[in-house]
Amino acid sequence: MFNELTNFKLVRSVKEAFGFYCAYFLLTMVGMLILSRTIKSFLVSSITPESALSGQFFGTLIALCICLFLAYRILESKKLVSNPTFYVYLVLTALLVVLGGLPLGMFLVAYLTTIYPGEELSVPPAETVPQQELPDPEVRP
Repeated sequence: MFNELTNFKLVRSVKEAFGFYCAYFLLTMVGMLILSRTIKSFLVSSITPESALSGQFFGTLIALCICLFLAYRILESKKLVSNPTFYVYLVLTALLVVLGGLPLGMFLVAYLTTIYPGEELSVPPAETVPQQELPDPEVRP
């Protein structure tokens, strides 16, 4: 479940993707906690409503950077960067982080670990209907 967390090429099962989600979520939360405590000790002397809002903004910004970085690394290692839906996944990841924070953003990142390398993410083109040959028109004298 927690094997090869840094191997982004690995195609994970749902159980392994859940382990990836839990591990990176907890690592990110611990890192953000340490970083926020360090910054608070240097910059903020007391907690005010303004500092709480700036902390929320700072947390969302860090979560956005981490989720976009992980999504890009996963798609890049699976050779899916040239796929047009690559940009849709990055924008969707950013939107989920802004709306729901780290938990929602990491959800899509964990899903991306279940995709096979080189797998087509977009809808395949519709089959073309073979054209029927028209009979030669009769030539009248």
